[in-house]
Amino acid sequence: MSRFRRALAATALAVGAAGAALLTATAGAAPAYAAAPAAPAGGHTVTVTVHATKQASGGTSPQVILPCVVPASTSPSQINPAGCGPQTITCWISVSAPQVSPAQLVVATASVHCDNPVSAINLSDTLYLPNLVEVGAGSKFVVNVADAAAVALSASCQPATYTNFGFAGIDFPDGYTPASANLHDLENFTPTASACAPPPPPSGGGGGGGGGCATTAPSSTAQPPGLRPRVISCP
Repeated sequence: MSRFRRALAATALAVGAAGAALLTATAGAAPAYAAAPAAPAGGHTVTVTVHATKQASGGTSPQVILPCVVPASTSPSQINPAGCGPQTITCWISVSAPQVSPAQLVVATASVHCDNPVSAINLSDTLYLPNLVEVGAGSKFVVNVADAAAVALSASCQPATYTNFGFAGIDFPDGYTPASANLHDLENFTPTASACAPPPPPSGGGGGGGGGCATTAPSSTAQPPGLRPRVISCP
């Protein structure tokens, strides 16, 4: 993880309960029509919206949209400029609270969705223990699409507070302002000692010291010993 992202995570952790408000403010306020989906259970959703604009001599005017010019097949970006698409693009990041899997792994996810394709999404998902001890990380980089998802796993489970920190850098198509934006959010979870304990071995078993099943052959004078039926009985 870069120094910037580590410092950002440290700041978010330090502000505690105020973290969600801080993250929303740094991402930028979304208008009322920028409806994001419901956050995952125990998670938050943070949004950012950009507007189709062009640079005028006196500044940036959100009412003037670049003309539609479809990019050539050799262009690095195959996303049409603002004049070919919607006037706004809204993106949001969803970060889940970590949880313990049946295999006693601590699992966390982060995802980004935009309501229209963007030029690039660079998403990272990091699991921390207290004091920013990194115990798991995942990442995803995609271009010319609208979605990205990443998973972070910790191979050890302990009754301590795990923090799932999701961070995404987004590049928007030509003609949108701002040209790029960052989204980030975090969720905490503290598993119990019993949740981290491995499951008990299966009960039962055979042989030795009184358990198991016995195989007997009922007495019969009508059949020779090699043809007598076998009966299996278990206590």
